[in-house]
Amino acid sequence: MSKITIGEQNFSEIISENYVYADKTEFIYNILNLGKSFFLSRPMRFGKTLLLNTFKELFSGRKELFEKLWIGQNNRYNFEETFPVVNLSLSMAPAEYSLNALTRDLQLELDGIARSHNLSIVEATPGRMLFNLIKALKNKYSKNVVLLIDEYDAPVSYYINKLDIAEANQETLSGLYSKLKFLTDDLRFLFVTGVTSYSFIWHSGALNHLNNLTLNPQYSDICGFTYKEMDACFKEFFPVTLKILQDDNIMSKDDTVADLRQIILDWYDGYSWNGKSKVLNPYSLLNFFSQSQLTNYWTELEPSKKFINAFVFQDPLAFHRGSLPSLRGDTIKMTEMDSLEPAPVLFQTGFLTVGKVTSSINKPLEYRLKVPNKELKSKFNSAFTSFLFKTIKKEPETEQIIFQEAILSEDAATISNLITANFNRLPAQHHFPSESRYHGLLFFYFLGMPNVETLCEPAGAEGTPDLVVKFSDLTYVIIELKYLKNGEINDAKQTKNEIKIITERLARKGLKAIETLNYAAPYLIDAKKIVKMGLGVYGRGHSQALFGD
Repeated sequence: MSKITIGEQNFSEIISENYVYADKTEFIYNILNLGKSFFLSRPMRFGKTLLLNTFKELFSGRKELFEKLWIGQNNRYNFEETFPVVNLSLSMAPAEYSLNALTRDLQLELDGIARSHNLSIVEATPGRMLFNLIKALKNKYSKNVVLLIDEYDAPVSYYINKLDIAEANQETLSGLYSKLKFLTDDLRFLFVTGVTSYSFIWHSGALNHLNNLTLNPQYSDICGFTYKEMDACFKEFFPVTLKILQDDNIMSKDDTVADLRQIILDWYDGYSWNGKSKVLNPYSLLNFFSQSQLTNYWTELEPSKKFINAFVFQDPLAFHRGSLPSLRGDTIKMTEMDSLEPAPVLFQTGFLTVGKVTSSINKPLEYRLKVPNKELKSKFNSAFTSFLFKTIKKEPETEQIIFQEAILSEDAATISNLITANFNRLPAQHHFPSESRYHGLLFFYFLGMPNVETLCEPAGAEGTPDLVVKFSDLTYVIIELKYLKNGEINDAKQTKNEIKIITERLARKGLKAIETLNYAAPYLIDAKKIVKMGLGVYGRGHSQALFGD
């Protein structure tokens, strides 16, 4: 039985110690026959470092490591021909970076590589040191050099909230990468990986000679576990894990391996770069089979939290509404350092994925984004709920008590005031003239309350109410929201009494829909009490609740 290791990126160690490994060497073989200068962007902990380490061992002639893998069969690769390899990682101690510290660290790293080959390289800048190192290695071994650069963007990405350091590191990196074009004749192979594609690198011309494999449909599965790879690599783990979950009463005794497989796909699957083939998050999948717990793994990494806090809250309800944008190929691949947009950054960092790719003769490729799986959705829900209650400056426990008491007493005035107050505490930029916006706000308002289950548009025999709120005492509140934006009536500015008339009329329409479409029917057996509530919303959050019989 194979063993599971978390975070091991050393290819030799993984093969020698019989750790779980998905064979990606056919991709490597195809890349070697495609050219010699490449770039690949993938989220953190998706196997980029392991991929580069595999290239390193291949070019070092470690034939014994590849004997059981695709590339080691049928004399596909000549292991007798070896090359000097420079493996440069920029993820080194990012927490210690400060102004000008990156230059020092790169100089130390390059000097260490030179010393390991009994060479001495003395230059003022990292760019010149790298240039002279490659030249010296080629001269010493009479062979072209393999250059592998991992996490090329880390010194900038780590400081997305500290622009002075990020911009200083950006300048240092530009100087380093600008030398690569002048080394083309000295390199046997060049592969650069990272998470985010910053335009300052590409537009400067420093890396625009690289073949960018990020959105190439033929390499969509180069990192992560495909369904076939998951089934093969974890075949022996499935029944063991199922038994543990059954013993813990997380899964029933009647559940099968097929049921467990579907649950795993729901939680950790869904990542795609071409809108067709999908892979599972390798970090979460390995952790799940190691710990036998269905929970968030990848999203709890510290860099994940940083990107959520930095970008999601610019439009926190977009992800719930599903109104994520379609991006052109150039936009989805490129990110401006001085004006970061949430959608491309969250795609590149792994929080969003490609749901569909559309193309036509007259238009460039368009990529429709979506949230990949339950792990991401639960993280977004938690983050949005926290954001909402922080914004309205309310404690969810206190709000629940007040709201539940008002519901049970059918106090329409208190309910109306609570909802109106909460809508109006949001900043103006979060108010949009659409029913789905206020529907989403209301959903997250209830979602943050403890011991409350919130169902968004649950399916029913005759229709779907906007919200069903279930309190712990089995009180069900069925809510139908009707919205009217400013400008859809004759007068743009209304008096308080006129607003009350408008919202009451909307609330009655909501109640009528609940009755006409029999929204309460699915809950009659389980509920101890059913409350029907029509909610009228006008303009920027003016609300009126009415209760039905």
